[in-house]
This record gives sequence, C-alpha cells and structure tokens, in this order.
Amino acid sequence: MINIVCTSKPGDGLLRYSYEHNCALNSLGIKTQLVIIPNPDNTNEDYIKSIKDQYKTYENIIFNDYTPTTNEIYYKEIEKVIHKYPDHGIVTYNKKWINPKLNNLFAPIENILGKFETYVYTKPNFDPAPRLFVEFKWLGKNVEYVRDKNIKDGGMVYWNRPLPSNKIYKDNISILVNTIKTI
Repeated sequence: MINIVCTSKPGDGLLRYSYEHNCALNSLGIKTQLVIIPNPDNTNEDYIKSIKDQYKTYENIIFNDYTPTTNEIYYKEIEKVIHKYPDHGIVTYNKKWINPKLNNLFAPIENILGKFETYVYTKPNFDPAPRLFVEFKWLGKNVEYVRDKNIKDGGMVYWNRPLPSNKIYKDNISILVNTIKTI
C-alpha cells in the first residue's frame, strides 16, 4: 500500500492533485490511499464535501489527526504591502490576529480563482509548494511575486515551472508509475 499524504486545506489544489494521483494509480492496479492530515480549522466533513463536489468517486481516503501551526507571520507580511492594492482581498482564516479593517475573505472560499484578477505572493517564510499562483498564471491572470527571491524553498521553483498541460500530467504520472513498478 502506498500512502499519498496531503496537508492542504479543503479547497486547495494540492488536495485535488493528490486525489487525482490516488485515483490514477488505483486505476492502474497500484494500491494507494490518500492520507489527509486536516487543517485544524476544518473538519473531515469539509474535505469529504470538497472531494465529493468535484469528483464522481470518493474512495481510498483516510484521515490522520496531526495539527499544524497557524500562519500569523504570513498575514503580517501581507499587511506590509496591501496598501499598494486598494481593491484587495486577503484570503485568510477568521483568527484573533487579523486586521478587521482590511477586506478579509475567510477560507474556504468557493471559486477562489474567479474572485481575483491579480494574485500577490508575499509569503516571507518557508513555503515548500506555493501552488496557487501557478493556477492563477494558468488562467492568464496577473501574478506578482513580492517576496525575497533568494529564499531556498518551492517559491522560485514553482515560479519558473512551465504552466501545466496534458503532456506534463501524462509524463508525471508515467514517471510515478514506473518508479512504483521498480519498488
């Protein structure tokens, strides 16, 4: 059994990608399961609904209760640049440290990619997989990378990646299948 571990939030692309890989591998006879480590602000039901709303099947999923930390640091960084964007929305959680004077949009947000014309990426700390700006770029929306480009994490890696395509998805799943067959 192969476990695909996902630590994203219910509406995040990582959850969808993880579930799609889980389904693809199982359809090829490679037994896998998606292990969801829920965000502490969401319930297992939030994840179940997110998957059932987007896919015809809901299978090979289990939950694990690990509690990651919140991200007040990220919010404080946004506050430093938000004045440059008068027509803004900050995607966040309803926590005590938010600034109620700003336009906060509380996650999960339905159709998040349709709500904005520009995505401003500001995260000041380690971010292994900043997928959201890739999705905005794929939709042809403006993306501004407003953070230190010397941070050694997934930021510049994702920034410099080509936009997703059917060929990339096919190549990626083929690499994964071939790797699993050698195990």
